[in-house]
Amino acid sequence: MPANLTYVWRPITGGRHAFPIDNTRLDTDEEATAYCGAATLAQNLHETTELAWIMEPTCMDCWQHLAAKLTDCGDISVRGLRGGAGSGTSDAAGLRDPLLE
Repeated sequence: MPANLTYVWRPITGGRHAFPIDNTRLDTDEEATAYCGAATLAQNLHETTELAWIMEPTCMDCWQHLAAKLTDCGDISVRGLRGGAGSGTSDAAGLRDPLLE
């Protein structure tokens, strides 16, 4: 994994969640916790299928957490994360799931 990677998206039952990258280094029987608070065994972060990936919706709590972190950082471009007139955003917060576009 790239050295600058700080989070990973993984599908677990109930949604595709964002986990801090350190969760991928946990022992398989330890609990991994997503930014939204969803928890799973660390082994589930490594055992995923393409079908599981596409079947689970993106967790908007995780999405909004990461979007807020990115918009607070002045040196990162977040073009496309924030909606606006004619942007086609689908939720009240003005955030889009790029996987749905």
